[in-house]
Amino acid sequence: MTETKWQTAITEVKPNELRLRGYRIDELMGAKSFAEAAWLCWLGELPRPEWAALITAMFTASIDHGPSKQFETHRVLFEASVPVFENLAGLDELPPAGFTVVALPIKIRGGSGGPLRAIAILPELATQSNAAASTPE
Repeated sequence: MTETKWQTAITEVKPNELRLRGYRIDELMGAKSFAEAAWLCWLGELPRPEWAALITAMFTASIDHGPSKQFETHRVLFEASVPVFENLAGLDELPPAGFTVVALPIKIRGGSGGPLRAIAILPELATQSNAAASTPE
């Protein structure tokens, strides 16, 4: 009997084996987050661990279930010094890599969190800005 096989640039399907960008799906499940799997789909490699945390935060409108009163996920991440950025907009305008994220939280007295101004510095804009700053008038 001939083995059935189907392959694209992203996936490979064989009996009892499904691969995404060369990684077995059954090995990714439970070991990698949705954000890491999405990065793998788009860019063909897994993100660095520090990027995985940032990507997860970017993909998430809120990291705790809406009616949560305990905010367990927030607490676990904060205790591990993992920042949480929720409800970010304009992410579709960023390149897939090569930019710097700057988070500017607004402190609220007595609060455990607050609004955040998040900006992305793109390499070409940073270069233009530095050139303009160093050019005498």
